[in-house]
Amino acid sequence: MGEFWHRITERSIGKSLAVFVLLLGLGAGFLVLRSEEARVREEYDARTLEYAKAMAGRIEQRLVAYDMVLRAGASLFAATQAPTRAQWRAFVEAFDLGRSYAGLQGIAFATVVQPEAIAALESEVRAEGLDSFRVWPSGPRVESSAILYIEPMNAANARALGFDMLSNPDRREAMHASRDSGETTLSRAVGLVQDTGREQLAGVLMYRAVYATGVIPQSVAARRAALQGWVYAPLRPADLMRSVRGMDTTTLVRLYDTASSDPRSLLYQDADTAAAERDWSGAMRVPVQALDRRWTLEVIRVPGGAAGNRLPGRSWALPAGVSLLGLLLFGVLWSMATTRDRAHRLAEEMTAALRRANEELDTRVRERTEQLSASNLQLREEIVERQRVERERSASLERERARAAQLRALADAGLAIPALADDQSRLEHLADRARQLVGCRHALLLREGALGARRIAVSSADPMSFANRRALLEASRYWMVGGEDRIARVRIESAAVDPRAWPEGCGDAMIVPIRIGNQPLLARLVLLHAIDAGFVPEDEVIVHQLVLLVTAAMATAEAVERERAARLDAESANASKDEFLAIVSHELRTPLHAILGWLQVLDRSMTGNGNVQRAAQVIRRNAEAQSRLIDDLLDLARIEQGKLALELQRVRLDRVVRDAVESQRQPAAASGVSIELQADGPVEALGDAIRLQQAVSNLLVNAVKFSKSGARVSVRLQRDGQWLVLRVDDEGDGIEPELLPYVFDRFRQGESSGRSRKAGLGLGLALVKHIVEAHGGQVAVHSEGKGRGASFTVHLPASAGQAIESPAWLGFFDTVASPDVPATASRNATDDRDAFAAAPDEECPANGEDAGPGTG
Repeated sequence: MGEFWHRITERSIGKSLAVFVLLLGLGAGFLVLRSEEARVREEYDARTLEYAKAMAGRIEQRLVAYDMVLRAGASLFAATQAPTRAQWRAFVEAFDLGRSYAGLQGIAFATVVQPEAIAALESEVRAEGLDSFRVWPSGPRVESSAILYIEPMNAANARALGFDMLSNPDRREAMHASRDSGETTLSRAVGLVQDTGREQLAGVLMYRAVYATGVIPQSVAARRAALQGWVYAPLRPADLMRSVRGMDTTTLVRLYDTASSDPRSLLYQDADTAAAERDWSGAMRVPVQALDRRWTLEVIRVPGGAAGNRLPGRSWALPAGVSLLGLLLFGVLWSMATTRDRAHRLAEEMTAALRRANEELDTRVRERTEQLSASNLQLREEIVERQRVERERSASLERERARAAQLRALADAGLAIPALADDQSRLEHLADRARQLVGCRHALLLREGALGARRIAVSSADPMSFANRRALLEASRYWMVGGEDRIARVRIESAAVDPRAWPEGCGDAMIVPIRIGNQPLLARLVLLHAIDAGFVPEDEVIVHQLVLLVTAAMATAEAVERERAARLDAESANASKDEFLAIVSHELRTPLHAILGWLQVLDRSMTGNGNVQRAAQVIRRNAEAQSRLIDDLLDLARIEQGKLALELQRVRLDRVVRDAVESQRQPAAASGVSIELQADGPVEALGDAIRLQQAVSNLLVNAVKFSKSGARVSVRLQRDGQWLVLRVDDEGDGIEPELLPYVFDRFRQGESSGRSRKAGLGLGLALVKHIVEAHGGQVAVHSEGKGRGASFTVHLPASAGQAIESPAWLGFFDTVASPDVPATASRNATDDRDAFAAAPDEECPANGEDAGPGTG
């Protein structure tokens, strides 16, 4: 019994050992398999996280691009104050939203409107052709807004016109945030009014406040007071995600408006049939900086996809080898247990064979161990390289964000330039903004004064204490104002600059010349960086653009000032001309009064001497003609100065015309011209009889002057409703068509040179035009051409009723009887008296029946 139990125990121990080795090998293979699965899962998680971060970066870049579109819209309002609907349409079409800005449903402008002004706004927009425009929803409110412009104007966007976004709490919160900060803001997840009548998709709205001042005010209170409205864009996150992801089917994505996974803040989720029931606990969560809000992006790999977490073929080798080793040991031990008898007989052979097998197995294990060590080393290197690439990508994104902020600051600096008062203020603004844009430590603006003294403006990132300012001013003495005509870089190690020119702690300088066009150098800007920092090539481009903006503003201001000075010089010259004309006319008239007076004395004293009387008559006619010319000049001077006097009363215009015709019959007959008059019954007008007769006489003189002997001048006066129409037709030389527009101009005649030129200054018709228009009428001329005569037509308002009032069209003229006379008038009167002083009292016309020149 004991021997049997010993045999049974000996055999069971061998088999138990074999089974134990088998289980041990399978367990070791299982553990190695789990280890490989964990490694592969970590690798795929790292790839998923990298994919999520890249997608978040693309989303942020796309939102920055949308922000630039809204900034461009706000700049359009700053430039034009109120662009038209057509201008807004052209502005939006230039962006090609469907191709270049996927996700944006349109670009719109919403104006601030007071509740009491809603009705007026609706009427104004309907007058532009939008008959169905209304501000909605209706109801009492403290503040209101209305969407005025939205493009592209499709059916969906048309539904948003007039919508009051301030009536919605989520929209109102984002609009107020943009108004108070002056920056672009995003709303919470909302339902877009464009989606009415179809499946509602989550949407967000981007807002950027527009201020009536054209620039962003400094304080919140000033921003609220200057608010004009908002440029905004409706955005569907679903369209944005589809344009960002492309055709990727290996992942599932969700996007939340907040850091939590609250279903109410869900902006987007892949439309996978099992996405809602899928376990998202293992998803990679990446924050997205969406302008002023923080979104959360969740990404999870699709199981079984091309990028799933299945083990690659080479990863099965080690678990299979360990399991195979266990099976081999199991076979060996099992064979040893079952063939113990043969083992004893073949002990030496089996021992040798087992030794060889163990050695071979050890060799394989060592080789596999070395392979595993090499694989682990390679994996660690790949992880380190991936971390390095990620750091470089993060640094690149940070640089791009800094450059975008620099460009926004450049745009803001450009908007503030037109509001500055003078060139010195613009140059100081340039120095301060240039320092801020490139982030350097100090900025020195060097400019030569009018007397050679240097004018310096400084800007510093350090506190501007007395000692700091004094050190900067001392350093500026050693920087040259002149020099190269391009942007230059200088390091502290260079011998080209005096060491005393470097303030403490500075070691890199950018020297920027400032000039306007091709003018001489105006100033030089020196930007100083700290020793441990320096400028980059992009800084030169940014500073150069700012210099161009400032010099362009200075050139514009200089051109405006030159235009204003030229206009003032022209107005002064015109006033001097009018004053000179009035003075010269009075001076010319003074001797004529003496000539005409003494001609009367000669006429009475030379009775019976025919030749002397005829000579006196010739002298009188020419003196009187010259007197009329001077009178015309005086009248023209009074008109130019707005001092033509009119004595308004009810006048029989038919008598005025008849007297004028009779006064011209004798001179016309002397030229062989006949005058025919046809006048309707008594017609009255409100006016100055003397001035009206002067106008009619000038028309008759003009007709006779340009008519040949034997010609006929026809004068006709008739009533046409509320107007009195006077027409003067002649058979004279006529007027060429190209001269018709200039007939009533001063100093113009149909023939200005040669033998055909008529006597006179060309003032008669100009005076006719001024006198007729002063009476509220109008005058016109018509001619068929050269040699076919001319026709002048005068329209005057007919007098009606008993009350006589001065019409409104006489407001340009003084309504006193005597016009103001220049200062030389008193001297001229003295000269007249002196002209008669030498004549005997009995021969002086002033003592006779005709006052003569004494009345001049």
